Amino acid sequence: MLPDCHYSNLVSRFMKIMLARLSADWRERWGHPLAAVETFVDPQLYQGTAYKVSGWSQLGPTSGFKRSAVDFYEAHDCPKQVWLRELVKKARVKLRAAQLPPEWAGVEAQARPRCRAKAKEIQSLREHLAPVPEFRRKQALGYPLAGMLALIAMAMFSGVVRGPEDLAQYAATLSQGQLRALNFRENPHTGRVRCPKASCFRQVLACVDQAAVQRALLRWQEQVLGTNADPTVIVDGKTLRHAGLEVVNAVNGQGRWLGSRIVPDGTNEIPVARTLLENLDLDSKLTLADAAHTQTQTAQTVLFGGGGDYLLTVKENQKELCQTLATLLAEQSFSPSPDRADPVRHPGTQPGTPGNPRPDGA
Repeated sequence: MLPDCHYSNLVSRFMKIMLARLSADWRERWGHPLAAVETFVDPQLYQGTAYKVSGWSQLGPTSGFKRSAVDFYEAHDCPKQVWLRELVKKARVKLRAAQLPPEWAGVEAQARPRCRAKAKEIQSLREHLAPVPEFRRKQALGYPLAGMLALIAMAMFSGVVRGPEDLAQYAATLSQGQLRALNFRENPHTGRVRCPKASCFRQVLACVDQAAVQRALLRWQEQVLGTNADPTVIVDGKTLRHAGLEVVNAVNGQGRWLGSRIVPDGTNEIPVARTLLENLDLDSKLTLADAAHTQTQTAQTVLFGGGGDYLLTVKENQKELCQTLATLLAEQSFSPSPDRADPVRHPGTQPGTPGNPRPDGA
């Protein structure tokens, strides 16, 4: 310290000045304010007195692990003290609220998805996926297929859509309890459940029986949501930008998933949609689709094959179809009217002059 810089309570004075501007500095750099700050103290070297006198609260010790890679930790058996201080009044209450304040909500929207499912929910999903046949060698079963598929499904539900790398990052957010619910094996050296890497997800996604997975997920969905009572079936094709695939999906009027089909190379979504419709329950239901599916064969699949009705879109660029519809919907005499020029004439009347047409006049 310089001779003229000796102040009483210097540490708490410095802490006060630093915390007073920290949130504003953070907003200037990152675009949002701070709700609270945390720090760690090694109890073998320090007691945290400076934090205590500055209004910080000790929350307890850490688990005794340190980061040795991007998504890997190893035990060091030297737990640290965790200290926390709110920068906003009642920050903990506001952070637990159902809706965050506007200045914080934008940050939450940009955060990476995390698994919020409970262990029992994870186990239920894993058990429904157990019938999907295993295709890997026994030596590679540190991550059972049912658990991997349940993890992929949960990641998709949470908004993970970019492939194996993002799936691996999502898996790293799971707690030890969640990983155990997936039936993943422990590391014999650390006793902690291991987390699958991108290569594991890449192998499963490439080789798993897709039809078996879909049947299992539909059974699980029915158990959770109950029987589908909505009379609407909506068919639409979507391109997965990050996967380079086109998929045809079917949902009901409330957005409930009914099934999907991948569009193979060299074809389009129209015949794939028909195949999807052939495997759905269309009886007494109304099928809706966009103009691409306004095809005679598609309508026949719904009406004659499934016993349902259809409502298909027609666009102006479908000129021949528009012309046909214009002809069918034009005002004309109602068959069997005998006089096309006079559609008002009652169909039961006979042409000619009134009277008895019989020659004998009877």
